[in-house]
Amino acid sequence: MKNFLGRYKKYILTGTILLYAIMAVLLFYYGELSITGTFFALLPAIAAGIWIMRNYKFTRKVFQCKIDGTTMDIVDIYPLKFWQEPRQRAIRHRYGISSIIPLDNKPHGELYLKGISALIPLYFDTRSPEHALILGVAGGAIPRYLLTLYPECRATGVELSRETIEIMSPYFLNDLPADRFTLVNADAADFVAGSDEKQEKYDFILCDIFSGSDPVTTVYSENFFRHISAILAPGGFVAMNLQFINPHKLTELLQAAGKHLGYVELFTSNAKCFVIAGNTEDRERMLKLAKRFRYYREMAWILDFPVYSITGQ
Repeated sequence: MKNFLGRYKKYILTGTILLYAIMAVLLFYYGELSITGTFFALLPAIAAGIWIMRNYKFTRKVFQCKIDGTTMDIVDIYPLKFWQEPRQRAIRHRYGISSIIPLDNKPHGELYLKGISALIPLYFDTRSPEHALILGVAGGAIPRYLLTLYPECRATGVELSRETIEIMSPYFLNDLPADRFTLVNADAADFVAGSDEKQEKYDFILCDIFSGSDPVTTVYSENFFRHISAILAPGGFVAMNLQFINPHKLTELLQAAGKHLGYVELFTSNAKCFVIAGNTEDRERMLKLAKRFRYYREMAWILDFPVYSITGQ
């Protein structure tokens, strides 16, 4: 029942408002309400209608799939504020909506300033990242955002699941510029180790590695963070999306990261959890980033986060 109400509440609310408005008009028509009474009777419906226009979006299922045992829907989203927001495409799963991309040629910068992607323009406020590494691509919202925001940036995406690549490519990935985006079907830990051997460098590394809706914590070993530290370019940073992570696994991850990265900071609230980290020489910049991010008011849910800092050995 709870899931039913959660999924269809906008339709139930809209229908209730329409019924209420129709009843008020009928009462006026049959002389049961004066003009003034009808006006005041309709005010709640008008206010609720404005609220719906500002907050609700309607979705249309494009394709349903099952990846790693989790059922997901690829949906098109139609905002009621169509004159301000573009149509969007996204992945819908049991925890909500993710991998949002625009489908219309309208400004869409604000569309991406949610969650971990808000870190990127804050950190690279005075320069453009040259090369970004995305571990866990899914619908490709982060590489799309990077390539849109920074025309000089190149991005490499690493996705373990061949099934995910085959399903997501026609709906999300095929229109990304081939000269600036490379998609690799590989294990994240193996790819990072190989990049270390090749002495490759990345300005920004995002770890967004999930199996279904749960983070894959087995990737985050001490060896993994040793390679991450080696391939971070001077002034670069790594961000890890860890929502719904087990607290014990999170403690192990922070300890492993702290042994090889000079600065590690955890942001957490309810089920939302992510980590930013960098090398020792970037500690002061990371401190400034964390301070700015903590008070970045576009991110309503980040305010008043409890923050834990770890200094590496």
